[in-house]
Amino acid sequence: MESTGQNESQPVKRPRFWVGPFVAGCCFALGYGITHRVVTLQSNAETPTPESFEPALFPGESMEALRGRNGGDSNSFQVDLKAVEARLEAEREKDQDAEELAEQAQQAEQELQATGVVPTPPAEPDWTEPTLPAFEPEPAPVVPQDPPAPPVQPAVVTEPLPPPEPVIEEPVLLEPPPPLPVAPAEPLPAQP
Repeated sequence: MESTGQNESQPVKRPRFWVGPFVAGCCFALGYGITHRVVTLQSNAETPTPESFEPALFPGESMEALRGRNGGDSNSFQVDLKAVEARLEAEREKDQDAEELAEQAQQAEQELQATGVVPTPPAEPDWTEPTLPAFEPEPAPVVPQDPPAPPVQPAVVTEPLPPPEPVIEEPVLLEPPPPLPVAPAEPLPAQP
């Protein structure tokens, strides 16, 4: 019996498309590393000299400059806390007075609404307008009324009939096919 699957015993080769770029990348990395090492060994080992910079002043004005501009008195920067507290207290009192006035106005408005007294609007001047002739509308045409619609009869709802039961037929047995004729065997040629 002949083996029809000679490929079954041999493993299937898969394409390895990544090998080429991998080898090229390794070569580039190795070349870069060797070049870097050679260049650093051949260069002169000079110590770099640091450059000195002049110290820069911090931006803005110093405290001495502010004092000099404002009279040079060292006590001029002190704060009078009593004056600040008095000013804040005056502001608080103004706020409380404003709140009290708002409450009084709201109460007065509620009292007016409760009593039902409506304030009269200020008198406006009576302007005279020219008089126009009065417009008399045309009499409306008489439209005959439609007869009343007949009363609506309730709809009769019936349930749908169930679907008919499927008819089950008895299975029909098929006859087996006739056997195929066998071809006569040919004699094999003799092997030398």
